[in-house]
Amino acid sequence: MLAGIVRPPPTSIDVSVVQEGQIPGRMDTLTRSAKFFISATALSALALTAFLVLAEGLPSGSDVPRFAFIIGITILAYRFHVSFGFKRRIYLDVVAITCAALVLDPGAAALAIGIGAMTGQILRGPIWDEATFNASQAMLQALAGGFLLHRLGWRMDDLTGDPAWMIAAMAVFLMTIYTVNSVMLASIIGLQSGIPIHRVLVESGTSSVEFVSQATQVGAGIFSGLLLTTSLWLGSLVLVPFAALYFILRRNVQHQRHTIVGMLDTLADLVDFRDPYTATHARQVAEIARSIAVEMGLPKEQVDLITMAARHHNLGSLTIADPAQDTLGSLHSDAWNTMRQVPSMSAALLYQFPDTTLAGTLVKHHLERYDGEGYPDGLSGDGIPLGSRILAVADSIDAMMRHRPYRPALSQDEIRSELERFRGSQWDPEIVDVALDLIDRGLISINRQADFTDEGLLSRGPASTRPLSSRSSIRPSTIRSPTSRIGCS
Repeated sequence: MLAGIVRPPPTSIDVSVVQEGQIPGRMDTLTRSAKFFISATALSALALTAFLVLAEGLPSGSDVPRFAFIIGITILAYRFHVSFGFKRRIYLDVVAITCAALVLDPGAAALAIGIGAMTGQILRGPIWDEATFNASQAMLQALAGGFLLHRLGWRMDDLTGDPAWMIAAMAVFLMTIYTVNSVMLASIIGLQSGIPIHRVLVESGTSSVEFVSQATQVGAGIFSGLLLTTSLWLGSLVLVPFAALYFILRRNVQHQRHTIVGMLDTLADLVDFRDPYTATHARQVAEIARSIAVEMGLPKEQVDLITMAARHHNLGSLTIADPAQDTLGSLHSDAWNTMRQVPSMSAALLYQFPDTTLAGTLVKHHLERYDGEGYPDGLSGDGIPLGSRILAVADSIDAMMRHRPYRPALSQDEIRSELERFRGSQWDPEIVDVALDLIDRGLISINRQADFTDEGLLSRGPASTRPLSSRSSIRPSTIRSPTSRIGCS
């Protein structure tokens, strides 16, 4: 997977995922080209649907209750979704799209899907760009799939044809709606991120789990279409496979999330325990970051994302042969260059998993400075993701509490002084103010880490066999401030 690309869920996307994952700091706006694409998609879907409805006529007779039924199951598909990661959702709308394409004319199918998709998203509190994109995409899938079946002569009331032909027709139908979905998602991600659309398609790849999920939904849609053709009351039995798919998918997503996050938690602890100076560092940073995010009134999903990023912000340190080169030895230029790569290497690891992709972006930029003098990309001000700015302050507070060979652990007053001194240059001033208030109220506890004796360090093996004083060759002149290297702890 291309670093930074958000692997899309099977049938739809929350556009804000692209915003936070790809355009650091731009949390509430889409690029002009992305907005134009969403508008053009919506107008195209509406125009095609209107043209076909006028040509075919509105549903009548037995098609009216079927039309209403399709709207109902589409609302359910968008109202009850499976969440994974930050603002990422899987909708079971392929069941409704398949059923609609089978039992209604293409225009009526797209109209029912569009009404149901918008209604379902409005009921759960819409983000209008997201709702418009998802509904338009679903309508285009219904149009493409329905038109294909119509041209192939598919009739649900006459299924006496060659079984092999029917299976082939449904396979082509599946590939058609899957292709529409993939191209639409790649287009919006590419336009928002600036990455060529063809690269998004190639680099994001095709997940077998996603394809199987859509294939399973197509099967459930065929089943519901057969029932609905026989009787409207029998059609209601589609709720059985729909509910089964929902609970199976939710359970699988939860299991996958727990497995991946548990593995990363273990790696984070391993990083911390390699060096006595950083023991429990990631856990402490996560607690501080969560306290700041909650105090700022951020939504729970965003608080959880920032906490996850803080918990795993130092995973790239696993690539450093001996962490003592930072805390105990001379910081030569090669060592410093290696340390500067840690955020990017941590992010690269987090980018490998859908649940931690966005956390990776926050980690990558947590050593940027508010004045633009940080790294890796020299972002500044609001150009740095909000979660990264919170993580920078939390990381610094915990590091200042810890003993270093080149300085003792700082007291609460000293930490306050450092935060105030570099407020607006190294850190976001508003976040510093929140942190200072939490410290004053005792909601961020300043517990100075005890100093380490030479005997304790000797137990670390060959890298620590020299006296502490002989290894503490980091001179004050090489350190911008007591906090200038705290993000590397």
